[in-house]
Amino acid sequence: MVPSFMRTHPHPHRLNGVHLPFWRNWPLSTNPSKFLTPEVLHHVHKAFFDHDFQWGRKIMGDNELDFRLSIIPVLQLGGREHRELQRSFICIIADAVPRQVVVALRALMDFRFMAQSPQITEATLVRMEQCLATFHEHKQHIIDCGGREQPHFAIPKLEFLHSIVPSIRWAGVPMQYTADITEKAHSTQIKVPARTETNHRDYDPQIVRHLDRAEKLRLFGLYTGIKSEQLQLKMEDVVDDGEEREGEGEPSSELQTEDVAGPSLIGEASRPVRNLFKAAELYPLLYPQTESRFTIAPSAAFLLNRRPTLPKVSVEDVGNMYKLNDLRAALGDFYYGQNTTHKPLLGGRRRHHTDCALPFTHLEVWYSLRVQLTAPHTSRPLPSQLLFAQPPPVDSMWEIGRYDPVLLSNSVDAAWPCKGFRDGLQGRVAHLRNNGPSAPN
Repeated sequence: MVPSFMRTHPHPHRLNGVHLPFWRNWPLSTNPSKFLTPEVLHHVHKAFFDHDFQWGRKIMGDNELDFRLSIIPVLQLGGREHRELQRSFICIIADAVPRQVVVALRALMDFRFMAQSPQITEATLVRMEQCLATFHEHKQHIIDCGGREQPHFAIPKLEFLHSIVPSIRWAGVPMQYTADITEKAHSTQIKVPARTETNHRDYDPQIVRHLDRAEKLRLFGLYTGIKSEQLQLKMEDVVDDGEEREGEGEPSSELQTEDVAGPSLIGEASRPVRNLFKAAELYPLLYPQTESRFTIAPSAAFLLNRRPTLPKVSVEDVGNMYKLNDLRAALGDFYYGQNTTHKPLLGGRRRHHTDCALPFTHLEVWYSLRVQLTAPHTSRPLPSQLLFAQPPPVDSMWEIGRYDPVLLSNSVDAAWPCKGFRDGLQGRVAHLRNNGPSAPN
């Protein structure tokens, strides 16, 4: 198999074939300086600690800074500690460094805080530009006072601050972007190989060679996986889901338990999608004496945990817990309206009183509920999601609790996406179930 792989490899000169930039056909921008937007972790928090904080520290001295912070010198800090230092840094150095240094560092601090704002107007951008101009006007005093050893400010992160305002005008506020994915990739693809796959010499060539070999291994794994599974990847043999194959009759509408996963592009097996619709059909056959934990709708499946969070709570206590003054009336509308022609069951004026009689007195309460929908165009199950609804704890700022918002269709005829949001309701998820047919109090 190895010789056949080498014969089919299209680049005999050990090149990977990538000679054009991946962003060349992007419709919005072909300039990396535009689509590589600033992110808060490195360009704000890390830049503050690496430069602003160190300048003030050298001018004040470690002893004076430790006395004012009441901490020992810290070798490594995280993003949260950097934010805490930013809030009090100007107050700490206010009367310990010359006024011109305070003005320069205060201008930089104002710029960093305005860059973190969730809403930035043109007036804010003008103030940010003025802050940068103020810093450059007074930055020489930092060198004169011994805050920086080098006689210049040729710092890449400082130079990058000048591109933040144009980036905000083009791509929006920086707070909407994150570096979590690239940070994770930098750890797995660069930092870990540098510690385990190199001899700590000639860093750049060895990392590039490692990445090249890892890519060749992934390609070889993909090739061997295709050969061993005898997969046919000719596009002319692909048939749409709704298209009828010749000699096979109508396409089957049965929902599969999981999709067939071929070899992954990264050499790992892809995770199959659990089909709650199929599991709901099999549950009564596997557990005939157990009450089903599934609820099935035409395009949605709901799954409860085996044990409720609150196994037995009175209706009145649940209403008080979730701040639902009309819970008993809503349960009456739902319970007695299932076998009637009254529509809708959700929303509108209550048809029962708040003291109506119910065939049960207690409820089972779940704080979470797993929901799975079907794709509107293929009717295949989508990955399930976990929804939460937690009541407000005692002395909490969340007066009505913490909920995941949901969109509910209030009519069987209002199928999504054909009908849009018509006959829809916006609400919060909280799942209740009656605890036995006990007589009302």
